[in-house]
Amino acid sequence: MANDGVIILDEIKEISPREAGTAVYMLANGQAKGRANKSGAARRIQTWKTLSLSSGEVSLSELMRQAGERANAGQEIRMAEICIGDFENLHGYATPGQFADALKENSGKYYGVVGIEFLRELVASRAKLAGEIKTAVNNFAVEVTPEGASGQVSRVAKRFGLVAVAGELATDFKLTGWQQGVAAEAAKACFKSWLENFGTGDREAAAALAQVRLFFEQNGTSRFQKMTDDDAKIVNRAGFCEIDTSSGERTFYVLKETFEKEVCKGLNLKAAKAALVAAGWLVPDSDKKHITQNKRIPALGAGTTRVFVFSGSIWESGDDDANKP
Repeated sequence: MANDGVIILDEIKEISPREAGTAVYMLANGQAKGRANKSGAARRIQTWKTLSLSSGEVSLSELMRQAGERANAGQEIRMAEICIGDFENLHGYATPGQFADALKENSGKYYGVVGIEFLRELVASRAKLAGEIKTAVNNFAVEVTPEGASGQVSRVAKRFGLVAVAGELATDFKLTGWQQGVAAEAAKACFKSWLENFGTGDREAAAALAQVRLFFEQNGTSRFQKMTDDDAKIVNRAGFCEIDTSSGERTFYVLKETFEKEVCKGLNLKAAKAALVAAGWLVPDSDKKHITQNKRIPALGAGTTRVFVFSGSIWESGDDDANKP
């Protein structure tokens, strides 16, 4: 029903936390699940192209945390979350509440006209506007995306850019009564709000660093056996540690299965390794060809084994890592 239009969803918190992430992907990807008909044959898969807008006191990530799940970057950039406080401009009303009531009342009276006229104008000029719209959206994204920001930020910036360009076109078509630039500035303000929460770094890399640091915070002394301590009784051993006698810095040697199944549980393993190496936490072999190192561990007896080597720099990074502007 909302194909080629917009679907307005009220109160995201009303959906089951376990279903929220899947719903976000389905809405954004524009394709329903495959189902069978009464005869067992596959039904035609429903498809759509729509924008979605949802309200709620909780974010998608907060909602999913209630079910013990973690929102990934793909979900967070498909549902860009904007924190809205008091209105910046009350347009003559005494309080934000009065302005909100006026918006609600007027939007219930006046609707269904400007959108149709906008489409008529757009279609009539589509040959001329096609290239101009693409250029304007790209220019908006370049202007608002901070230098060095991840591709995820640029991708979301283009969506805000599309809203800005549509608003400016509606003003050009004399449908809004706004001054030139008002729609673009509003889109920039909303994008800034989103960026302050999301950050400029790669979200997946930041999540990987946070998860790995948490593992060491929780298990740094209880599950790592000292390299030379043959008699230690370590329950559920995750690896070994070595302490520099002069600096007191600890180096952790994590066993392969533990690294993959616990330290990086739920993460994209390849991306997590790259993020850890880039942060200087994970130290590759001297030949730079292997992420693991071949290490002789006396506590295991004779011979060597390949381990993931974590340096003390894991504790040196700032609280926000790559996640903040």
